[in-house]
Amino acid sequence: MLGSYLMIKELSKKYVYLGFIPIGMYLVLLPALQYEANAIVGLYNTKRWGQLILFLFLAVVLLFSKPLKNESSQLLAQIPFYARILLPIVLLIGIISSFQSVHLEWALLEISNLCLIFVLTFLVAAVCQRDIGFSAQAIKLIVLLAVGMYLLKFWTGYGLHIFGDYPLWGSDRTKMGLTGFASKRHFNHIQTWTLPILISFIWMERKKAYRIALLLLTSCWGMLVIASAARGTFAAIFISLFVIAFQLKKERHEFFKIVFQVIILSTFFYVVFFILLVDIDSESLVERFSEKGVGGRKEEWLSLLPGILANPLLGYGPMHYSAVYLDNGWGHPHNWLLQFIYEWGIPIGVMMLGIFLHGILSFSKTVFEKVSDYRDIYFWKFKVAIFWSILASFLHAFISGILVTPVSQVWFILIVGMGIALHFKHANTESINKFNKSIVIVLIFVAYSGFGFWTYNHGLNSNNYKESYIEYYDSTYFHPRFWQQGKIGFK
Repeated sequence: MLGSYLMIKELSKKYVYLGFIPIGMYLVLLPALQYEANAIVGLYNTKRWGQLILFLFLAVVLLFSKPLKNESSQLLAQIPFYARILLPIVLLIGIISSFQSVHLEWALLEISNLCLIFVLTFLVAAVCQRDIGFSAQAIKLIVLLAVGMYLLKFWTGYGLHIFGDYPLWGSDRTKMGLTGFASKRHFNHIQTWTLPILISFIWMERKKAYRIALLLLTSCWGMLVIASAARGTFAAIFISLFVIAFQLKKERHEFFKIVFQVIILSTFFYVVFFILLVDIDSESLVERFSEKGVGGRKEEWLSLLPGILANPLLGYGPMHYSAVYLDNGWGHPHNWLLQFIYEWGIPIGVMMLGIFLHGILSFSKTVFEKVSDYRDIYFWKFKVAIFWSILASFLHAFISGILVTPVSQVWFILIVGMGIALHFKHANTESINKFNKSIVIVLIFVAYSGFGFWTYNHGLNSNNYKESYIEYYDSTYFHPRFWQQGKIGFK
């Protein structure tokens, strides 16, 4: 009996490792190690290819692992009944919208990606529930390694700039080198996911030496928020911070003391390393906040209204905002709600907003209710960190593409998956819901069908697709969310 128990426990741990290792490797290694000296066309594409390979691999693991399929379906059974009704409706309307759209294969590609994001988020949640303590430590390690590796990359480039002729981090010329991002806004999306967790790590840490080390690491990360003029990250983190402040009671003073330390030290580092030691010519955070409007977003949002009113029920089809006939250079409207409404229709936008708001509100109650009853204050602070990260990213999504960019989507399944595991930690998941198991299988099948249909029409060469689009619309530019995120035009 003891031998069987140990064997099952060891198998459980293996699944935990299998869940975290590929996700962690993607999040840590790809942004930090990617380098392309002569062009940026491939930088974003590599992240998307890497994401799809990761997603397809994890989907196969889920499909052929009976325990993980059972546990994922058990967690699906815990979500509110209304959400279990609305989510299939969302998928069905999305598919109907795809078949009435201009480019069916592109619409199904978007649906495929969203299906896998949904399924794999619950896969991560199931893995996390197997060992919550180990999973919390794994996420902590992934965050620290991802930030640490990228900062090592930054300081290497900074040293090359000081002692050589390498362009300063964040300038347009560094798109051709060590930054590894076709747009620094994609990098800011990662900061929105990770900075709240880093600050919370300082708050969680008991040893003074480790606290100082974490403070320095976090402040360097905060310095890059200022240096990259990350207005969306800055606003999202501070607005969500007020929600945290409202909920905290006894811990509020210590928490804000750490927040202010990070702000002061981040600002100090920015002044020293980006003003006193170098001549920076890029736009500052203060200048971006002083701009009129929100960087063209308000005008873009208003311009969508005629299209929304013309197709209120089904929209134009998933991914069709980024079609070139709109004659704009954005792959998304920098607002996830308007994106859903424009592409999927008003009913879907309203449903998704309701699901997101209900999920965040429910999770906040799990995190903050009866705080004094928690014996392990360390673990409670970790829950606050996860909630803060999710809330900040949700707010950031109203002014950016944080739910669209590939690396950010992988952070989504990791952080939100952990949030689901924490939320349903004490839920009764003994029974196996065969209907929910079928949903998991169907979503994976839909995803693979969509990817296969796109590949059949375009092949695996990501440069082939632009020719048909450009010829069809008689345009010299192509701005899809796959593969270039709408940031780079082709001439």
